[in-house]
Amino acid sequence: MHAGIVTVGNEILSGNIVNSDLKIAAEILLQHGITVIRELTVKDDIEEIASGIQLMSKYADIIVVTGGLGPTSDDVTRQAIANYIGTSLEFRKEVFDTVITEVKNKGISDSPLHKKYGYLPATCIPVENHAGLAPGIICRKQGKIIIVIPGPPRELQDVIYRALKLIGAKESPTHVKIYRTFGIREAEIFEKTRDIEHSKLEIGYYPSLYGVKIKVTYHNKEHLDYFDREIKNRLKDDLYSSDDLELQEVLGQILKERHLTIGTAESCTGGLLSSLITDVSGSSSYFIGTVVAYSNRIKKSVLECNANDLETFGAVSSQIASQMAEGIRRLMDVDIGLSTTGIAGPTGGSPQKPVGLVYIGCSYKNNTKTLKRIFNGNRKEIKKQSALTAIDLARRILNEQA
Repeated sequence: MHAGIVTVGNEILSGNIVNSDLKIAAEILLQHGITVIRELTVKDDIEEIASGIQLMSKYADIIVVTGGLGPTSDDVTRQAIANYIGTSLEFRKEVFDTVITEVKNKGISDSPLHKKYGYLPATCIPVENHAGLAPGIICRKQGKIIIVIPGPPRELQDVIYRALKLIGAKESPTHVKIYRTFGIREAEIFEKTRDIEHSKLEIGYYPSLYGVKIKVTYHNKEHLDYFDREIKNRLKDDLYSSDDLELQEVLGQILKERHLTIGTAESCTGGLLSSLITDVSGSSSYFIGTVVAYSNRIKKSVLECNANDLETFGAVSSQIASQMAEGIRRLMDVDIGLSTTGIAGPTGGSPQKPVGLVYIGCSYKNNTKTLKRIFNGNRKEIKKQSALTAIDLARRILNEQA
């Protein structure tokens, strides 16, 4: 079965927000054996929405429309659906009563605008929304099924499952496995794995500044097993998860299993490294604390970095990254000390030390290792690459010394 997705929203077309609805809806549809073959984004306009549905109906059995179901004047999807199927909007008291109950349960102030939620195209079926207020809608025209869903991601996820159940869609035997890598480029991965037999698998590579995801879609676990063994053997420690885990989750598992503690000393990452580590539930069992040593004064007085080395080599250097990692390890009395020092930009660079230059340190078992990296990207991207590289360095060192 094939689906087309029509996303409604001026804010997407203007670039103000990313279309996360497409990813969520496509993944859920695939779980039910429904493949998305086309996607279209249209503005908040009755004619544009109707035209988008008409176009999708040429290719798809199911048309999923997301967005434009709110209570304001620019939320026109209901009227567009009514026009498309050749009917009018009608007030459904039972739908409106359900919305008012949700309003009271959520402690939201009542508003005359809420009455708009009670209007649905005649002949259409409402779909309950347990994550918000706007009900979903199911319609049919000329053998095609039209599912209309609110745009906010939490509401979309809640309503689409209910809608698929109402149309009789069942979860299919199609399965997806996500592998995650770090420190290796997409081309290298492809070269190392290109001859692995995968004729009965669908494989996608998704590179970013923060690693490469490998998505494998399969129907029979036996078809996956050989690929799974081979990719782990060939990518080795560059492959850090075969269960779609984040780097910080994997590091957290290692620290927990080995009853180790960690502390961080951060300059260029400004607290992002410790934030990522503590994003993991239960991280309090291994993360002890951090020092954001942005100034040289704090590097010297708190982390005990050598004043002469700061003067000779500068704060952005292998020597200072090493001393920061060792300093935080002593200060926090932890097993592992991690550090970051660099130039996140866009200012502050020089020919000798360009923007993106970062030194990362890891101190463990009285040994300290440092890395030098020159990252591309804007300030936020450089900071995140630095923090993730620090986490990855700790992971690799712990794996080597397991």
